[in-house]
Amino acid sequence: LLSATIQDRSEAALRRAILATLRHADRLLALPGPTRLYLEQSAGSGSVRYVPNFVRLEDFGPVPDRAGRSGPPEVLFVGWFLAAKGVRELLAAARRLPGARFTLVGPVQPDFLAEMKPELDVLADHVRLLPAMPREQVIALYRNADVFVLPTWREGFPNVVLEAMASGLPVVSTPVGAIPDAICDGEEGLLVPARDADALTLALTRLVNDP
Repeated sequence: LLSATIQDRSEAALRRAILATLRHADRLLALPGPTRLYLEQSAGSGSVRYVPNFVRLEDFGPVPDRAGRSGPPEVLFVGWFLAAKGVRELLAAARRLPGARFTLVGPVQPDFLAEMKPELDVLADHVRLLPAMPREQVIALYRNADVFVLPTWREGFPNVVLEAMASGLPVVSTPVGAIPDAICDGEEGLLVPARDADALTLALTRLVNDP
């Protein structure tokens, strides 16, 4: 009990110090939307400026013409191979969409990879896992894809969503962090609840079945 009391007092003192620092700043720069709201509530809206992430469109070249493509639709995920990135839900959706090909590219968390290996083995005919690679190679994957998916549970402002949009891809993601600042549901892509494999499957089905 004494330890908990000391911890509570330490956290309260830290919060007071943070608020005092924020209120003495002349200008506060916020990256994701939720951070902007927190800063405005803590220090007043007058000192807060929102600076979203961005990409250089020149790096991605002209948007590929995907209309004449044949073969299975290509679904791309770029990010850490982690539960918190929605990988478990994504593989559940892939199991129910055998007519699409899924590429997951990014660094892996070894324990989670070991846990998911049986599922990856079952899905090996239409799901591939690629390691992290140079940005130029990732851009080539964007250009070869038809749909981008990021079913993450929590996020700031993921550059991969902006990169997918710069490549002309519809995005299936979740309304967490600043993702709704970039994706309006039904316009640039589809937003589904985090941790909801059924909703993710429905959204992906809607896109892969509708050129």
